[in-house]
Amino acid sequence: MASLLFSFSHFPGRHKTSVRSSSERQLLFNRIAPAYDNEWLIDNVVVPVASSYGLAKEYAYLKSSINNFSTGKELEKLAKEVGFSKAKHYEIGGGLMGNLVATR
Repeated sequence: MASLLFSFSHFPGRHKTSVRSSSERQLLFNRIAPAYDNEWLIDNVVVPVASSYGLAKEYAYLKSSINNFSTGKELEKLAKEVGFSKAKHYEIGGGLMGNLVATR
């Protein structure tokens, strides 16, 4: 993964990433509006699928924490504020996930 000293720890709901180079890519759970869409997807897709792999507990926290996640536009803005010249957030998986691509 291309990288650059950049920490996502200040993005609510994100894991800290510390990397070094000219671009950064992050695959993240995504907050979509309205909130009940996220809740429905988590209750009816994410947790049941995780349960089938014995991982329900690991994903059950999402419903209560996803409202603290940044939106794609907020992530783009934050990336630019910390020094990236370009940042683009791509929604994937019907908006449940997102891929933030930021470049110096």
